[in-house]
Amino acid sequence: MDDSVSFRFPSRQSLGGCPAPPANFAHSSAAPLSKEHSVVGSSMLTEFLFRFDGAKENDGFLKSALDRGIKNVYAGVAMEVGPGWVPDFLMVSCDWVKGHCTLTLIELESRRAEALASSRKYLPEDSTEILSAFHNYLNRVLTQCRSTADPRISVIEDLRESLKKAQKIIIETACALRSDPTYLERLPLTDQPQTSALRYSHLSPRETLTTSSASPLTFEGRLILTRDQTVGLNRAIVILDAVVRQHEHSAAHLKAWLDPKRNPLRKSISNRHNDFPELWQFLSTDKNSGVKITCEPFFAELSTFWSSTTDKQLVMETVHRLVSEYYPLAYKLKMGDRMQDVFKEAKRIVQRTDR
Repeated sequence: MDDSVSFRFPSRQSLGGCPAPPANFAHSSAAPLSKEHSVVGSSMLTEFLFRFDGAKENDGFLKSALDRGIKNVYAGVAMEVGPGWVPDFLMVSCDWVKGHCTLTLIELESRRAEALASSRKYLPEDSTEILSAFHNYLNRVLTQCRSTADPRISVIEDLRESLKKAQKIIIETACALRSDPTYLERLPLTDQPQTSALRYSHLSPRETLTTSSASPLTFEGRLILTRDQTVGLNRAIVILDAVVRQHEHSAAHLKAWLDPKRNPLRKSISNRHNDFPELWQFLSTDKNSGVKITCEPFFAELSTFWSSTTDKQLVMETVHRLVSEYYPLAYKLKMGDRMQDVFKEAKRIVQRTDR
């Protein structure tokens, strides 16, 4: 991940011209965050909201958080989870009296079904890996703050040190509609039920996360794909499709471009799903739990579709070679990658096949 991204704090005019209330930040580690507490019964709760996706349609959720008194709000540096997913927000709730902290990955969508699916894709993730990713995220933020002599560095330092001292940490996922910031659902990750919790000391001492690499995969016969393999294959065919059919003109980031409503391949196949049953089954199936595909009809249908919608005659063997070559690259893509860069690499592979 590029550490040169600037770390920005929301300004008083950061919400479409609507003034945001000023945040009170602690400047002394001797009395960490003393002005940020919300007293709930015998607990003392401090909340932090980290914004990773800067889409304007998410401004309503941020404004709602500010309206209900969350003053520690940060944006400008992304954090990735699993195979390159970037949550919309991450909420950190710390009870300093009990020594408990909860990290909540938050996904926002326009429709309930999409929100639930976006949120639940995190459930199989490794809680320790997510905590490690957040630890590294805080380190990158601190580096940015030091480089700009930002006095608010003490807030992030206090949070990082408090997490190290926490008795337990819960990792959960949640979702909401953009039109209503009330959570539709909150669930602990599969490996971390509410009866157990992580200790920050369980973190690996490494300072950076290992870049995901594609697991070996030969596209032959009947395959049962893991979730990550399914995500990688889906990216490969939809990106190659955009290049082959010359729809590679988006300036969006990968996360936005992969939206089913915008994706040109899914839209085209949905109108002809009876002609391409194997391809449609793959495109329309939930990718979060893995899928089964039969490679020969899968690539035959993709060959037929591309040949019928372009002036190229791409036989099944050529399509198979294209996807096999691009799959490892698609697997390693990050949700924050710019589509101009993504398309450039895919075009290189397609053009080599055209020769």
